[in-house]
Amino acid sequence: MRFTAALVLLLSLSGSAFVQAEEPAAAASTNTAPMAPVPPTDDALAPAPAEVATLIYMVARIKLTGTDLTQVVFFRHAAISSLEACEEERNAGLTTGWNHFSGYYLKTLKGIPYKVEYLCVQGEQHLASWQRGTPMDHFYLVRTAEKKLVVEEHRNFFECRDALRTTTHEESIDAFCSIASQAILPAPPIP
Repeated sequence: MRFTAALVLLLSLSGSAFVQAEEPAAAASTNTAPMAPVPPTDDALAPAPAEVATLIYMVARIKLTGTDLTQVVFFRHAAISSLEACEEERNAGLTTGWNHFSGYYLKTLKGIPYKVEYLCVQGEQHLASWQRGTPMDHFYLVRTAEKKLVVEEHRNFFECRDALRTTTHEESIDAFCSIASQAILPAPPIP
């Protein structure tokens, strides 16, 4: 019953779990290993890879305590162009206040404990900007291992959990299923 009530609550929020505010909310700290270098290839016949822009995101993972239910928000700002800049923004947000990702934090969900984790990652997928009130109708398997963001869409939460269980035994900040309001967008052409 608690799971069903929490699911109804999470779905009823429809992207409105974030509200405009003056102060940031406290959040949990997470650390992952730095991205491993890519070994050079000796294959002279391999075609040159297409240029793909690397984007920096701050992922906010909101997990309802005692459940499998997670909401995710992907923040991106033009002023944040490196993982180091993102980490500086994250640390500022958790201590003194956001510089670039200002004005939004989780409102208190009365009677329902939750945990928020922020993680800076880089990825090649383009995700729509977060907008208040946008329906949460996307189910994602989010992978953030080695600070590399990979988002895989599924038809529903249970399909996502099945996909997660085929590759890992437990949900973690490195791999989790979540509901989101932001769509995966096609990559813009590189000039």
